[in-house]
Amino acid sequence: MLNEDWLTATRMLNDTFQQNLLDKQSAVEFSTLKIDGYYMCKSQSSWFRCRLLTKTNSIPNKENLLTVHLIDWGMERQIPISDLREMSSSMSRQPICCVQCRLSGVTNGPLASVTTLASCYQLLNYHDYEVRVLSNDLILLNHNNESINDQIINLLNPDLTMRKEEYLEDEFRHQTILNVADEYWSILASYRGDDHQTNDFYVLMCDKTTTEVDKALAAIDYHQYNTKEPRTMHPLCIKPR
Repeated sequence: MLNEDWLTATRMLNDTFQQNLLDKQSAVEFSTLKIDGYYMCKSQSSWFRCRLLTKTNSIPNKENLLTVHLIDWGMERQIPISDLREMSSSMSRQPICCVQCRLSGVTNGPLASVTTLASCYQLLNYHDYEVRVLSNDLILLNHNNESINDQIINLLNPDLTMRKEEYLEDEFRHQTILNVADEYWSILASYRGDDHQTNDFYVLMCDKTTTEVDKALAAIDYHQYNTKEPRTMHPLCIKPR
């Protein structure tokens, strides 16, 4: 979500007036509960938006605890039905503040120890991260230029070392694979030389069509299109802004 959406939603959830209204509101009737229905639930003296996970026909009586998923925080809680309220339309209009993602390279499995779990929590409890979305819900996390994915992989599998090929496939899934004797079109992007006789060339991979279009664009007199006088368009019919 966009930052302003998140701020709007959190302001709404933390609004004192809304919280007081929910305190005074009647609890949800047991007979009206719906699996996967959205409600407001009370946890640690505050009200949160939630989704009901417990099947109502598996509850012997209304005194039993219900399992809910806090949709804005991504965690589950068990609460009594007395702490459940209907969600108002104003609450349902704001976007959800939490989505479920998977860390690339991290597979499901038993944790080695409680200490390992605590270390994982610590790595995932920073205030801000750099996030790169690889596909759908698969992401790479970085914090202060350090890979969170790699650190968690090392915690969960201390004896496992990822092959370089696997890491590159994961990190640069769309990178062109270069083979000896292959021929490509490319553009020289930059060159670096220093006193240590280091000469590095950086190129942009392209194809013949891209090269021809770039040459044609470079030949256009951009200034002529900034005047109000009608001009003959370039043969490529490209009018740059």
